[in-house]
Amino acid sequence: MKNELVGMAGFRQLVESGGIDEFVIQRFNGLYHLFAINRNCGVSYYLRERRGDYKTWTTLDRAAAFLYSINITRFSVRCA
Repeated sequence: MKNELVGMAGFRQLVESGGIDEFVIQRFNGLYHLFAINRNCGVSYYLRERRGDYKTWTTLDRAAAFLYSINITRFSVRCA
């Protein structure tokens, strides 16, 4: 599967267009990362900060609150 970093605007566009099959919040090194999967295209989209790094949250509830803010109510949580 191919991985891509996308900014906030691109991520919202993917959500609004219905181009996402699954949302996953993954815990890695004590931080939470968000990615979305498009199975038809075989691509995982990771949310990117403005400075170019992966977007992270310090707590699961903050990552979930972001998803709720863009009307996503179903997602998976993975702990590494």
